[in-house]
Amino acid sequence: MSAAGPGGQPSRVRRVGTVVLVVLASVAVLAATVAVWARVTLLDSDRFAGAVAVVVRDAEVQAAVGSRLADLAVRAATPTVVAALPEELRPLEPLVIGGLRRLADEAAADLVASERAQAALVDLARAAHAAAMRVLRGDGLLDTVTVEAGEVTVNLVPLVVRTLAALQDRGVLPARISLPEPRPEAPVSEQVAELGGALGRDLPDDFGQLVVYRSEALAEAGTVVAGAQRALALFLRAVTLLVVLAAVLVAGALFLSPNRRRTVLHLGVGIGVAVLLANVVIDRAVAGVAEAVRSPGATLTRGLLRRNWFLVLLSVLAVAGVILLDRLDARGERPGRYVAGHAAAARVVVVLVAAATVVVLDLGWGAVVVAGAVLAGGLAAIAALERRAAATPA
Repeated sequence: MSAAGPGGQPSRVRRVGTVVLVVLASVAVLAATVAVWARVTLLDSDRFAGAVAVVVRDAEVQAAVGSRLADLAVRAATPTVVAALPEELRPLEPLVIGGLRRLADEAAADLVASERAQAALVDLARAAHAAAMRVLRGDGLLDTVTVEAGEVTVNLVPLVVRTLAALQDRGVLPARISLPEPRPEAPVSEQVAELGGALGRDLPDDFGQLVVYRSEALAEAGTVVAGAQRALALFLRAVTLLVVLAAVLVAGALFLSPNRRRTVLHLGVGIGVAVLLANVVIDRAVAGVAEAVRSPGATLTRGLLRRNWFLVLLSVLAVAGVILLDRLDARGERPGRYVAGHAAAARVVVVLVAAATVVVLDLGWGAVVVAGAVLAGGLAAIAALERRAAATPA
């Protein structure tokens, strides 16, 4: 392929190839950004728990969880409460059970609205997510989350104990009953046995276990887990591949371009437009889901939107840089001397970009390292241009 056509003009193939690479690079950069966000957000138990922390503050979610806890508390306490009734009040047993249900609903509602219970629910979600990641990475499960006979369950016994304690404070359960301390880290069977012993009755082995997923396929855990592990490994490789592909496409577009400055401008515009369109789609997708899902969805996608806006910022800086260089060329002024003459403003721009890297990317120490490299490299380049300008006659 020739670099230039007749009369020294760039060949049509080269120009078209550059345009194609710019378009592919814009899409690849966006895809790589989404993939990296998914890797550091959806596979991170603490970030997942952060989204759940928003969910448990939702009124509908609290009502559903409270109703489930009230059912379990009534189921556990009814025999004890009925046994404590005097003989002359036995005909009123249905009324007593109805009152127990009402008080259990109130106690459970107060409990799930408390910060302590919400923190416990978030911890359960974090444990469930961590357990899933352990399985996908080939490790074991936690005591709070189990997979057995085709069911994935979460242990609610500690929260049931707290609901029963609230009923005891209201005088519904006899004060002589010594409820066990909630111990989420203990084996489920041990927690159920301790609660049953305190209430003086045998509770079913599955008492307080919330089934979060049921599938016949899970009974064949070996095959399913192996497939999931392969899928996770494939996803992690795909993230790396997308990042490398984006970098290669950007470098290829610049290498092939007959006018690299213009290509930088086109890359800035292309990436910026792609990211803005993606942000619009994300906002509309989150706004279009049910209210109960909207809050966690917005929480999870907030980090992605921040990264996208950071790409827009870089695109704007690239476009502004190209426009500035064109104007300097038109005036016959050297870019290096211009930067040296405006060193203070240039340093401010470098510091702002480095700060935005830490705040927007939210990648922990990785963002700090990248920001440090941007800051050190930018300040060193400005200092070098100042020295060169001072040593070179105007």
